[in-house]
Amino acid sequence: MPKHKTAVTKAAEVNPHKVFIVGSSAYLSFSFRYITSNKNYSLAGFKNPESKGIAHSLLVRLSELSSCKMSELLSYGKVSGFETIPHNRFHCKMSINGMPIPEDIKLYVFRFNNQNSRLICYKSPDAQNLFYIMAFDFEHSIYNHG
Repeated sequence: MPKHKTAVTKAAEVNPHKVFIVGSSAYLSFSFRYITSNKNYSLAGFKNPESKGIAHSLLVRLSELSSCKMSELLSYGKVSGFETIPHNRFHCKMSINGMPIPEDIKLYVFRFNNQNSRLICYKSPDAQNLFYIMAFDFEHSIYNHG
């Protein structure tokens, strides 16, 4: 056993249920904790039979993104990576813990479903690799594209 332990190992010994990895070397994580209740942009959009393929495409995309590190994602363009859009361009206002997201905060937009749908996320200020899924845009209607 090595004499020198890494910070991650020490953190795991202190609290074996939480190992924090931050920085550009961490893989991306996604949480549905703050998803909108607006049925046009929430999981309710996956209820109709035609959405089966879209749901599969979303899961594939989340799997791909979860295999990326932030440093990798930054090197991609908006088609395979992401784009950021100020919250004030969104027609659906979103909140975290009941508090509205400030208008000047940029939300992260990831494309999926052959570029036909969008995954809208808020990047955690506390963990560089954590994205909160806020909404889905199936019809290009959640934000002003102009």
